[in-house]
Amino acid sequence: MKTISLKKVSAIAVASLGFGLLSVVPAQAAVFAYTTSLGTLTPADGSAIVGSPVTVPLVLDTAAVNTVASVMTYTAAWTQRPVNTALTDASLVAGSATRAAALATAGAALTQAVPTANTIVLTSGATNAPQLVTTAAGEFVFTPDVPGLYKFSILGVGTTGTPTTTDTATTAISIIVGGAQLTQATSGKGAATGTATTGGSAVVAYTMPGATAAAARFNITSSGVGSVTNPQDCADDSTVLVLSATAVRCTTGGSTTEGFINGVNNADGIQFTNTTVSAGNVLAAASAQTVVSFDAASSTAGTQTITITSISNSTGAPTVVASVTITWGTSPVTAASLSTSFICAGAVVTDCAGPDATIKAAKTATTTAATRVAGIKVVPRNSAGTDLTATATLTVVVTGPGSVGIAANAGAASAGRAITGTAGQNFISVHGDGTAGTSTITISLGTTVLATETVTFFGSVAKVTAVQGLNIATAGGATLGNGTATIAATFAGTPAVVLTLADSNGNVVPLQNAALSAVSSDATVMSSAIVSAEDNATLTGAGAGTYNVQVSSAAGSVSGKSATLTFRFAVGDGTFISSAPVTFKTGKATVATVTMAFDKSSYNQGDAAVLTITGKDSLGNPVADGVQTGLFTATPVYSKTVNGSLPTTAITFIGGVATFKQFAPASSGSYNVSATVNPLVADAAASVSAASSVVDGNAALLTQIDALNAKIVALNALIAKIMKKLGVK
Repeated sequence: MKTISLKKVSAIAVASLGFGLLSVVPAQAAVFAYTTSLGTLTPADGSAIVGSPVTVPLVLDTAAVNTVASVMTYTAAWTQRPVNTALTDASLVAGSATRAAALATAGAALTQAVPTANTIVLTSGATNAPQLVTTAAGEFVFTPDVPGLYKFSILGVGTTGTPTTTDTATTAISIIVGGAQLTQATSGKGAATGTATTGGSAVVAYTMPGATAAAARFNITSSGVGSVTNPQDCADDSTVLVLSATAVRCTTGGSTTEGFINGVNNADGIQFTNTTVSAGNVLAAASAQTVVSFDAASSTAGTQTITITSISNSTGAPTVVASVTITWGTSPVTAASLSTSFICAGAVVTDCAGPDATIKAAKTATTTAATRVAGIKVVPRNSAGTDLTATATLTVVVTGPGSVGIAANAGAASAGRAITGTAGQNFISVHGDGTAGTSTITISLGTTVLATETVTFFGSVAKVTAVQGLNIATAGGATLGNGTATIAATFAGTPAVVLTLADSNGNVVPLQNAALSAVSSDATVMSSAIVSAEDNATLTGAGAGTYNVQVSSAAGSVSGKSATLTFRFAVGDGTFISSAPVTFKTGKATVATVTMAFDKSSYNQGDAAVLTITGKDSLGNPVADGVQTGLFTATPVYSKTVNGSLPTTAITFIGGVATFKQFAPASSGSYNVSATVNPLVADAAASVSAASSVVDGNAALLTQIDALNAKIVALNALIAKIMKKLGVK
């Protein structure tokens, strides 16, 4: 028998284990290396026009099988846009209409392409996601809003798993959008219709469609008022007529020749001839675009129609390819209706976009930017809508208290009551001068008043006014009313009292809540303690000046008692300014008896009617103010159709009553409303009702007619008697 030593066994075991481990180690991990290309553009024939979508599909290839979870994000962004366009990167909308079915689903062994905003995100799983071979990942779509050259890039950035990408084919995608636009005009820039000022200038740019043939000729003619002249062409991929530039004309150096149609002057119009083939819609290099600009002018008011016509090289036949309409008018004037002026509260305001704030400020004199009470931002415009800020000299006049300063976002520079700024200064600061009252600030440009703004400067409190909202507090020590800054159109949001503090001019005085208190005429009925807050529903400028108040019954108080509360403002020298006394009563929280009644025993059809529901506690006193939820077992029932405010199962009592404004039924006869009181809410169950009636309008009319007929008969008899005495037959 052959034996094996333990050392050999151990060696064999270790070797076997090592072999097994080696057998499950995967091949070297790989991550996708993407390469981009473009699918078929739509439109594909160079006919992209303003207002029609352009679709640019993104196509991908990968050089390996992905074995590591990875994320690649392709983002579309503009590299060049035509002058006057409003498109942004967000206008390059990613989509999935062209996406291959294989990229529609996520999974551990799959790659999914998801369009979001202006990105396409590819998420690949970690378990041998298949290699991509000329696979459509989606598309980017934009709608041109002006003619010209649009260029954008689609560039990838790898995040998770750090995939790489080669984007050579998508770094300079060029889209040529043919057509004409106004690059200089009083209005209508970017469009083919606009206005211009007589004696001035307007400039038009025409972009040839993609794939325009070499030697193509175009005539530019003018009808109506005005003329055209000065044709110039832009160099390929021109950076002149682009969004970030300020030029309105091409600079020479492009691929056209220009001249007069008649060879002598511009009386018959101007022409240009393309000398280089204009490239198709999409390229990965310079675009070889053709853009021509020309001037229009008119010394008389009226309408000018400019027509751009393509002339066939083989037949000479004309084809209109674009037209521009310019309405020439007199020089624009300052227009208050197109100018804007907004006032904002506070010293920190450096810009104010509206809407206007209601400014209430202390009369205290202020002279610095940090202490101004308001700022006014003015944008003067003329009748053509042009912003005149850069050249306008504004005049500001104060009527009433206060002073103003004017400077570019400054404070009290050159502060006064009648000041004039310099060109470019359109921010006005408002300051107190120690005088209370209402100030009107008039802002003018020349003789044209652009706007007026109002600021109220308040003085010291001179009067306290109390308006009662609730009447009966729950006996035994309970709060009544809402004393917070935020109230609502509900019982819970109703203050017991609203206080208004006003100065000697009647203007409200804000920010005085801490100085408010109350005095009770009977501390065993109503407590002097109150809770109050300035009302933020009307909180504008420095504050509201109205205060919501919550009151309380006294601990140990009983139903049926009354006391007054006098609300007061502490002047600060130990004296007070007080309101007229306000009477409050106490009642139990639980209803014992409920009654209903209409305000009239009869109505005409459709008359206004009032139903009053009265609630009393077990002592016969009005029930405490509040909502009696589920007071009725069901919604009160009317015997006829009634419109207006109708009671439900929950009744809100204020002052012991709840009133409902209604309209009497349209049909005549008696009617009523009835309900059953819920014994779980009230002290006892009972059926309650109210009755009234509707007068028959026709019956009343017949009665009036009968009375009138009787009067006519009596009058005829009297006439006959008189005629008989006079012997008249």
